[in-house]
Amino acid sequence: MSTDKCGQDTGLGNFPLFFGIETEALRRIENAGEVRHYKTGDLLLKQGGPGDFVCVLTKGVVRVFINEPVSGAEILVKLFAAPAIFGEMEALGGHRMVESVAALRHSEAHVYPGGTFNSILEEHPQVGVRLLRDVCERFYVAAQNQGYQAIASVEQRLAGLLASYARLMGVKVAGGVQIVADLTQESLAQSVAATRKSIQRTFTTWTDKGLLQRDGRSMVIRDIEVFEEIAGMDAPRYDYRLTKRICLPLS
Repeated sequence: MSTDKCGQDTGLGNFPLFFGIETEALRRIENAGEVRHYKTGDLLLKQGGPGDFVCVLTKGVVRVFINEPVSGAEILVKLFAAPAIFGEMEALGGHRMVESVAALRHSEAHVYPGGTFNSILEEHPQVGVRLLRDVCERFYVAAQNQGYQAIASVEQRLAGLLASYARLMGVKVAGGVQIVADLTQESLAQSVAATRKSIQRTFTTWTDKGLLQRDGRSMVIRDIEVFEEIAGMDAPRYDYRLTKRICLPLS
């Protein structure tokens, strides 16, 4: 992981939280933090570690997960693609990190100490309003996902997860969409709180039906919509990113 000081060409003006902020004020926001670059697998935040900074993700994709203390399993919570923000709950509340965040591909984030980010919110109330709306949206999605995980089958949970990965990291190829990520059966089992055997059994069923092609860790799904249908109407979207919607007036 490399670190360098924020410059003027970092693109925060395209980040939904900061839409409409004047150039000079935006430059001060950029210079108040650091730009950090992360390789695939690098930890951005660590569960149990000090929650003393906010990450504004401007490039890349990360996974948010919880470490199960007994088995050490990494249970997936969310997948974030830029633009996204995380760490604000702990940094602004003075808490230790409740989740870990790791890069799924090369990623870039503007990193702000909690006190610095709080000052930005005080100086720019519209940023605070947009952040609140984003936090509400994320909590809503998390509540939906929690209920779904309690009642859905392994096949449904796995289908929903693969559809999310395909939306974020999918590349169209002959025969469907290739998921460009290092996904093992063990990591998928941990992500959906299932056994490796049940994941293997589900993969065999899908392969026999022609819904999935696998070559080692490479995986091609025939159609994202088919997997969304398997997951069901109330299936969770593990993938999440900030959109311009948080800037729109409530209707």
